[in-house]
Amino acid sequence: GWNVPGHDLVYFFSTAAADECCEKHEECLQWYHEAFLRYLDPELRRFWPFAEQMRLFRLSLLDYMRWGWSYRLVTECPDAITRRGSAVPVDVNQGEYRRSLKRLGWLVDLAEQFLPRAESGEDGVLMVPCN
Repeated sequence: GWNVPGHDLVYFFSTAAADECCEKHEECLQWYHEAFLRYLDPELRRFWPFAEQMRLFRLSLLDYMRWGWSYRLVTECPDAITRRGSAVPVDVNQGEYRRSLKRLGWLVDLAEQFLPRAESGEDGVLMVPCN
């Protein structure tokens, strides 16, 4: 995408990733980070530590859930999510978070875990620092 990779990663985890990938999301993010660095100019690698990848993932997830709670999920109910999850064939145009209460719960749990760092300013106030 045209923004920080965190947005694309959150979208992948929320809509398409296997449950096992979500359960090991930090391990998957580490793998992604290492692969990304292999293709980045060696002179630039020092500007992209894993801690920055995680900071951007946390802020991106909070941003995604802000959108979800204020727009996409406003009219949702557990029955509709369960119904989509059991549909045959699966409607791949409905992201996993709209077909699985487990996935939606995972996103909510992470948002709850990440929110204090954002509210305290520990994760900064901008997605991309302006130096």
